[in-house]
Amino acid sequence: MDSDEAGIVDYEFIDNDSDDSNDVSSHRYQVYVIGEEGILKELELAGYQYIGGPCTCYMYCIWSSLVAVVINQCLCDGKYVTLCVSENPGSLFIATNCDAVTRLKDAQEWAATIIYTQLQVDRGGSMVGAIRGCIQREPLVVGKPSTFMMDYLANEFAWLGYRLDTDILFGQNGGYKTFLVLSGVTTLSVLQSPNNSIQPDFYTNKISDFLSLKAATV
Repeated sequence: MDSDEAGIVDYEFIDNDSDDSNDVSSHRYQVYVIGEEGILKELELAGYQYIGGPCTCYMYCIWSSLVAVVINQCLCDGKYVTLCVSENPGSLFIATNCDAVTRLKDAQEWAATIIYTQLQVDRGGSMVGAIRGCIQREPLVVGKPSTFMMDYLANEFAWLGYRLDTDILFGQNGGYKTFLVLSGVTTLSVLQSPNNSIQPDFYTNKISDFLSLKAATV
């Protein structure tokens, strides 16, 4: 994802290489969405066809290659029936989150259904649970509390800091590539000392060096 693109991370996993049985890196799937406009826009950016989305309470004709992307809102029997009838062994069941309820204010905590006149809002977990019960399959959860996004981010970003025993060690413990800048606590002599056991993947003199690197690639 470009650094200046304000997007949602969840959809990125579809194109990411994976050893998981839910790997779709070599296929282009149609996606059935139970969710809102945000996930639809992100799927468009990723180049995926979809149907569903915000509740319309209509029945849809589903393609044979199906991915179920579950987010939140709208308990609609038509969607459940369509999804269950169309479910096949080659489809994926993906949940962005499993939150059971939402809290709108201190006196309000609801699980499922959305009632527009009363502004009751469900969370993704109620949708996930209903579909899980119908198709007897566990979802691939890509949002909280799964480490899926963190694992993805660890492969895409580097952890930057100026101290070996805190910043760089923290990045390494989290599985990130690490980048040390020598404008802070750690000096080059400390970094290259035989007594130093913490080695970053990269280092540079100062953070502004990134500007010259960017200019060199333009």
